[in-house]
Amino acid sequence: MTTEREGSKPYQEILETVPDMVYVMDFEFQFTYINDAVVTVTGYDRDEVLGADASLLLDEEALEEGAWNRDQLRSGNIEFGGLETELKTAGNGRIPCEIRGQLFPANDDGTKTGTAGIIRDITDRKERERELQS
Repeated sequence: MTTEREGSKPYQEILETVPDMVYVMDFEFQFTYINDAVVTVTGYDRDEVLGADASLLLDEEALEEGAWNRDQLRSGNIEFGGLETELKTAGNGRIPCEIRGQLFPANDDGTKTGTAGIIRDITDRKERERELQS
């Protein structure tokens, strides 16, 4: 899957400008696109993430929930998938995040090629929740 299409420059600029992390994954859970925010937040080089399995950034539980979401999307049971988990960083840290994804638009033959979504760092929200509970 390529990320560059003729006339896609405005879309590319949008994806690189949004503060949230944006990704595209194929159905084997390998990253085919990430925006600059993924690189900045995780500390991984773009080349380390592109083509890598999602297990680079997500633990087993998140992968299982992601697979369930993907299956539900494919069967039409849900409009978008979502989960709350922690993102693994290059420095062995963990960042609380919320992931929302949807099926990536179909190829010309109508087949879906994977999922696209947003990963939002929810560290501040989690800290506020902890403060309210104390």
